[in-house]
Amino acid sequence: MGKFRTREIENIIGYEFRNKELLFTALTHTSYANEHRKESYERLEFLGDSVIDLLVCTILYENYENLSEGTMAQIKSAVTSEDILYEIAKKLNIGKFLILGKGEKRNGGSEKKSILADVIESLVAAVYLDSKKNLYTIENLFSDIFKEYIEIFLSGKRIFDYKTKLQEITQEKFKQLPVYETTVMGNKFFTILKINGKIFSKAKGTSKKESEKLAAKTAYEKLKEDEKNGK
Repeated sequence: MGKFRTREIENIIGYEFRNKELLFTALTHTSYANEHRKESYERLEFLGDSVIDLLVCTILYENYENLSEGTMAQIKSAVTSEDILYEIAKKLNIGKFLILGKGEKRNGGSEKKSILADVIESLVAAVYLDSKKNLYTIENLFSDIFKEYIEIFLSGKRIFDYKTKLQEITQEKFKQLPVYETTVMGNKFFTILKINGKIFSKAKGTSKKESEKLAAKTAYEKLKEDEKNGK
């Protein structure tokens, strides 16, 4: 990565790396790493996942005294989800800095949700390590953007628990709970959601939890649309 590109992403993050190689690794996808015998961002991603969890948990604990443990857990799960990390990556325009192999470039890797979400985690980990594991640096750089999403979920502008919301609607409308039928095929989970014995939505994800959440989201939005249309 040239000096210009390095400085550009450092300006976006608001942090100047002592170890530029760490930044390079944080942006390096496995496709490029395999082609050039470099280290990919996967190990940093693993660390960054926990650093972000700690940051969000700290924000919730220190700023929202009235929230129960259960609500904090739900909001933390929503704010650190792939969807939100992807949105953050898009806001920061991280895609143009990704270091991808030839095949992944052709396949549009710089726009893939899973890759962009992973790189937010790897970048946070890279800053954490480069700053000598200084959590205050992480808080100063990233707390505002996660606080913004916490406030969005708390305001009700976005729903952080579609399964519970769907359950409330189905109990009121059908006097029944939704039924989730999830199967595994390869490394993907496929969910069929039934309400009142009928298939209402289908979804797939990288985990059972994600697949069922997506199915619940689709079903919830469909029911709300039906309500709006008087059905």
